[in-house]
Amino acid sequence: MKKFNITVLGKTYEVLVEDMGDVIADAPSTLPTSAYTTADVIPAEPEKERQIASPVSGIIREILVEVGIKVEQGTPLCILEAMEIQNTIPAPEDGIVSQIFVQEGSAVEAGTVLITLH
Repeated sequence: MKKFNITVLGKTYEVLVEDMGDVIADAPSTLPTSAYTTADVIPAEPEKERQIASPVSGIIREILVEVGIKVEQGTPLCILEAMEIQNTIPAPEDGIVSQIFVQEGSAVEAGTVLITLH
């Protein structure tokens, strides 16, 4: 079985499709609407995003990841200097870096979103 997420009218559904290998079947170009029921679909869980915010005000000294990189919980994401102390900001959970909102040398306030994981 292969799993696909399909969005119809703004609602996402998880669909399981049986893998038939290299079989080519003749199928009608349209199916009667009675072939579909709401019981055949399972709403998919929305993809969760996790925003990693600066715990304190400071300056971003180094960004240790790139967009698209898979990280595990505890992986260092960036180094934030606050009051002349360098603090490593770790990934709070496993995920993939989807956005980086700061650059090296950026001054940030406490609560500023630095990186987003999904």
